[in-house]
Amino acid sequence: MTSAADLNLDVDYPESDGKPMAESDYQRPYIAYGTEILNIFFANQPQVYVSGNLLIYYEEGNPKACVAPDVFVVLNRPKGKRKSYRVWQENNQSPAKLLSHAEAEAARQAVQDRAERLAARLRELGVDPDEALE
Repeated sequence: MTSAADLNLDVDYPESDGKPMAESDYQRPYIAYGTEILNIFFANQPQVYVSGNLLIYYEEGNPKACVAPDVFVVLNRPKGKRKSYRVWQENNQSPAKLLSHAEAEAARQAVQDRAERLAARLRELGVDPDEALE
């Protein structure tokens, strides 16, 4: 298979996906805090790169193959400023950890939905879920 690099094509990898950094004013401080606390934690480790709200491109030649997590950590990569993170240009080193407030919120909502379905089913069976917890 021929890759874009083999064809010597210039592929545009945008620096922004056009989406807002945070979904709300309430989220923004936690995203900034998460990035900052990890930078402090890894301050003495020059081969740990911490960033956030930066596009990560994981497939060369395909600018649509990207994610922009709120915070991420890459081991064995030097600190430094980047306009985007292209895995193939970083010794094929993918982030070790991705943190996304949206994903955490989705997981919380899934648990809440399941609890509500369970409570509804208990009511159908004639059990008051509030009394069952006491």
